This record gives sequence, structure tokens and C-alpha cells, in this order.
Amino acid sequence: MASHSDPLPSGPVQADQDPLDVDSVLQGKNPPSRSAQYRFSDIPSETPFHCQWHIERRAGGGIALEGHLAGDLLLTCDSCEQPFLQPIALGIDELYVLSQYAEGSQSREKELQADDFYEVVEENGVIDLKDLAHQYLVMESAHHPTCQQAPCESASG
Repeated sequence: MASHSDPLPSGPVQADQDPLDVDSVLQGKNPPSRSAQYRFSDIPSETPFHCQWHIERRAGGGIALEGHLAGDLLLTCDSCEQPFLQPIALGIDELYVLSQYAEGSQSREKELQADDFYEVVEENGVIDLKDLAHQYLVMESAHHPTCQQAPCESASG
């Protein structure tokens, strides 16, 4: 594992943040995909989580982000209180729209479509990919984890 003073070669990113410059994406200066390895201080794991990102410019001032986040959570069983590893694989799907293209408040009712759910971002802004991965991981984490080993598997059902 590289220390903070070691330069990160062309391999996966592992840092406190993983910034994605919005303007660079809109100008086509970013590669369409990138890999990263993340550790989170509030989410125990034995190894970093790996994320493969796909970044796409959208017509009309938007950015679509897709990611695949995988790793093993180090949890404590609620039944037997023993530590165990829980494999996790998540799909991340987010849409960002520049503030000048985002719709204002609608005065009429309308049926919501998939493209109506987006985050607003400034053209000179930054999207923190590590924070986005963290949000998805927190939402997916079990609230009352059980190791699924006998006798805990019968207690969880």
C-alpha cells in the first residue's frame, strides 16, 4: 500500500477524495472510464473497495455517471457478535445537470420520468466520486447484520 507521500502511478486512485472536474468532462478532456480503490473511515473492511466508473457527456449540459462498486464489508453479527465478511457489489447510476439547464419549479403536475431525477452541478464544479460511492455503500449496508452461520441463520429469518 502506498503512503501519502508516494506518488500514485497510473493505477487506481486511493485518496480522501476522488474529484471529477465537470468542465473537463464537458470539454471531452476526461477518459470515459476510470478505476479507483476506496477506503472509508466509517465503513470497516479488510481491503479497499474497488470501483469502475464510466463517465458520459450528455447532450444538453449533463453528465451521466455509472459505477460498479465491489468489496467486502467487515461486520459484526447481531446474533453471535462474531466478525464476518459480507461481499457487496453495487451499481451506481447518477445523472448531473448543469444549473443553467436544470428546470425551475413546475407549476403544473407531471408524471415523473427517470431523467427527472438528477443532481444539479455548476460548470466549474467538481463531483467527488469517492463521496458518491460512500453514499451508495451506506445506503446498502445492513442495519442488523447476521453472519448466516448456524445458529445465526435461523435467528435472522
